[in-house]
Amino acid sequence: MRKLVDIRTVNGPPVIRNENGSLAGWAYVDMTGRDIGGYAEEAKKLVLPLTLLLIFILLYVNFRSIPETFIILLSIPFAMTGSIWLLWLLDYYSEY
Repeated sequence: MRKLVDIRTVNGPPVIRNENGSLAGWAYVDMTGRDIGGYAEEAKKLVLPLTLLLIFILLYVNFRSIPETFIILLSIPFAMTGSIWLLWLLDYYSEY
């Protein structure tokens, strides 16, 4: 006779969370003794440069060329400008 299942107890997360059927990860930040506004401002100042640095590193690892990496990074503002114009031309707007 064959075994159908192997039941065992292991340590792990107490619950698997999802949002609309997609798995979701949660990050909790302990801000003991700080106000939320000050923390958010500090995070904004730190996260944007780190994000650009990480993108630069990933592009450089992929292309192995600093000029190509800078060309791609410099194309981002032009792509954003074009996408904003397209949204305006297609009459998309936000009521917020």
